[in-house]
Amino acid sequence: MAEAVAALEVAGAIGDVVRRLYKYISAVKSAKDEILKLTTELSALKVALEYFDNQSQSDLRLLRNEQVQDMLRLIRDTLLSMQKKLGLAPSGFDHTITILAWPFHSSDVAKYLSTLERSKTWFTMVILYDSKESLTSLYAEVQRLSSAIQDDITSRKTDTMLKEVEEVVKWLAPVNSAEELTRARKDRASGTCQWIWDRNLTAWRDSSGPSKQPLFWITGKSGSGKTILFFSILDEL
Repeated sequence: MAEAVAALEVAGAIGDVVRRLYKYISAVKSAKDEILKLTTELSALKVALEYFDNQSQSDLRLLRNEQVQDMLRLIRDTLLSMQKKLGLAPSGFDHTITILAWPFHSSDVAKYLSTLERSKTWFTMVILYDSKESLTSLYAEVQRLSSAIQDDITSRKTDTMLKEVEEVVKWLAPVNSAEELTRARKDRASGTCQWIWDRNLTAWRDSSGPSKQPLFWITGKSGSGKTILFFSILDEL
């Protein structure tokens, strides 16, 4: 059985995220509206959780309720996702943190806002003892939103991994053969490179078999035109 999550524990995590968000207000002015929307929803959810915690003290079964625990875990996971992206450890003594960029896309903010707003509404309805059907319906909607956030996080991780692999491949093989071929064709003047076929290359191609001379080796100084000559041979072959 999973360890129970306390409402006050989640409320404390909300306070941490709000403090991290406030550090971005002066550094990333373009995100000020999004920061204010997020902090407003987070603060409202924090109040609802604190009120719920106070109410659950007189009815411990409420806190142990399976849906309540699932909702608290959903909120906690959402907050952990936000903390990871914000990436700042709040400190009353550290005023020298350099913030490079606002870490959320507009789609991220929209999903977080929807999850936070519905979570706040759900706990408000629990406090007011609304109908079981309404609670279940809203619970399912929050679950769907949380799943969408997790899918988005996974997608971004996959994109990052693919970019890293692409960079490694470029580092291991810095020469792009297709680009080199296109460039060589453009640089080659009409009628040039035919001399290579006059004797040596023709003899190599028409030899009785590759066992005698499997490779045709072209040597020369850097910049003498070996690449253009090589690709002209490829075109002929």
